[in-house]
Amino acid sequence: GRYLSKYTWANADIVALGAALTGDITIATVPARTVIYRVWMAITGQAAGVATLTGSIGKTAAAYSDYFLTKDLMAVVNTLYGQVVGDYAAAMALYCGDMPSFTAATAIKLHVISTGANLSAVTGSSGVIILETTVLP
Repeated sequence: GRYLSKYTWANADIVALGAALTGDITIATVPARTVIYRVWMAITGQAAGVATLTGSIGKTAAAYSDYFLTKDLMAVVNTLYGQVVGDYAAAMALYCGDMPSFTAATAIKLHVISTGANLSAVTGSSGVIILETTVLP
């Protein structure tokens, strides 16, 4: 069957990325033969303290944008990404799913980018990311 898993980030997770304009937060490590069908991201706390704060989700360094293209993490509370095809990158655009690896576990990351100030200056950011997956036998 298909399973849903949830990751939440708090502002402290972003601040912990430190005096840098970019950073990565591991949101899940999926086992070998996992197919990722859908990704949703909801903003539960509106980020502030920087000029812009964006995030993408994926499996491949350095941009980690295989699943979600860059999304505004300073959007208003209850903004939900993952409802339209345009939210997804090529690996997910048709909802066919993506298998990161048949033989190895794979880290899925939220790649965060700030302008105007370092990530350590971000305030108020929080959110939820949900993955819909299945593991093949």
